[in-house]
Amino acid sequence: MEMPSQLESIIMTIVSDRQGCKISELVVEVVTKHYELYGSTPEVDLPGLIERMVRDHQLVECEYNLPNMGYRLKSFLMPAGTKANILH
Repeated sequence: MEMPSQLESIIMTIVSDRQGCKISELVVEVVTKHYELYGSTPEVDLPGLIERMVRDHQLVECEYNLPNMGYRLKSFLMPAGTKANILH
């Protein structure tokens, strides 16, 4: 299996096992717990890979701003096929 496919599989497993997670938490887990795979090829653009997985509908991304942090865009990833309702 080639490295990007292995990373995609790891990413999807992490997001599914956690039933969703923040992108920052996902990146930290991939880099620290799967360093032997990710660290061996630093040319891999991990944020770019995650963005492509969202574009390719392998993951669902929810972007949001908190009221006290309007200057900062937050993001949460969920497994593909997730249905979400926003209630307020």
